[in-house]
Amino acid sequence: GFVHIDLKHLLRLEGHPSYVFVAIERMTRFVHVEIIEKREAQTIAGCLARVFDAFGYPVHTILTDNGSEFTDRFAVDMKEKPHDKPSSRHAFDRVCAEHNVEHRLAKPFHPQTNGMVERFNRRLAETLRTHPPAGTNRGRNKFVNHKQRNAFLVNFVDAYNATRLRCLEYKAPLEMLHNQAEYNTFAGVTRRDGAAKGSPDVRPHHA
Repeated sequence: GFVHIDLKHLLRLEGHPSYVFVAIERMTRFVHVEIIEKREAQTIAGCLARVFDAFGYPVHTILTDNGSEFTDRFAVDMKEKPHDKPSSRHAFDRVCAEHNVEHRLAKPFHPQTNGMVERFNRRLAETLRTHPPAGTNRGRNKFVNHKQRNAFLVNFVDAYNATRLRCLEYKAPLEMLHNQAEYNTFAGVTRRDGAAKGSPDVRPHHA
């Protein structure tokens, strides 16, 4: 339920900017991404609202940097706002409040505070750099159009979520997300046909 969130800038393609909204859950390492064309607060707040459905279980804390898409902590045009404090009226904070989620802010100029998502962003950058040039495009972005690049990014994240990771004791994020204690212990299982506890004839119980 502790989610790290960041926004990764992509190279301009077809004359337009793009960004990857990245959310990664601390324990399972499950990643949710959206590719967007605007970094305004309302757009990012919409991405956040969809995070809660993507993870499928309660989120209690979100950590972001101090970018204006996430907070008005350093807004200079809000004189009534306390110095160095968010106003709680930012669109991102309103979504957090609606879901009873704590929004924590990283220490300014210390990206390592949100290091988990920063590391994943570097992984995205590396895989984009190593993609072979597509069609006649020999530029830095390697893609013909947004549709092609977006599909590549989504497929990469899907593959990552299904990949066994050493940091998860060689389980995949998807497995960690959905594979609860009932698959490894007798906690949360119901007996079928009167099978005694300890029998292999058990099945997971989902509320």
